[in-house]
Amino acid sequence: MRSHFSLAAGLCALIALAGCASTKVTDRERYQGKRLARPDRILVYDFAATAADLPKWAAASDRFAGAPDAHTAEERATGRELGVLVAADLVQQIQKMGLNAVRSSAAPGPKPGDIGLVGYFESIDEDSAAKRVVIGFASGAAQVKTQVEGYQMTELGMRKLGSAALDSRGGTGPMGVPLTVTAATANPIGLEIEGAARRTADAIAEELRDVFKKQAWID
Repeated sequence: MRSHFSLAAGLCALIALAGCASTKVTDRERYQGKRLARPDRILVYDFAATAADLPKWAAASDRFAGAPDAHTAEERATGRELGVLVAADLVQQIQKMGLNAVRSSAAPGPKPGDIGLVGYFESIDEDSAAKRVVIGFASGAAQVKTQVEGYQMTELGMRKLGSAALDSRGGTGPMGVPLTVTAATANPIGLEIEGAARRTADAIAEELRDVFKKQAWID
């Protein structure tokens, strides 16, 4: 029962992130170099729900290296399902902008000039005395963020270009859990996943649109 509730709380915190009244991008790390050539491909990696899901070359992989995986099997499965849906929706959004985007799992490995987008979910672990940040949906987490990192493939490997975090603030119910938990936990969690993924991808796509315009990849 506890694991089911904690998973619902974690997922619904993400739903609040994607659909709440004031969703915004925070903690931007902007690309400061010269203008980049329009890429032949933008590879979108499935958003990670555990450290093991991250590409080994990603900065986040180093950040969470050695961190224990305390997720339940249900939490991992739900997080990964959401990660796949976010990536798939984001591919569609980028394609609509006129750029060639594909899921990394459905394409050959990156070649020089390709752009890679790596994302993951991040929770504030309320069970920890220090309220440490963990990857994925943590038991007791009242807040979930979505982190996105952008890379360019070079002759020497992947080069990080920038990053951003999506956060949200909204109304809360009992124990500080977002109000959406009250509604969503009364229904099967799976019914909420597709909508949460779409709203998360929409918010990321709007941030990327500005980046692509500044690089003159789109009008």
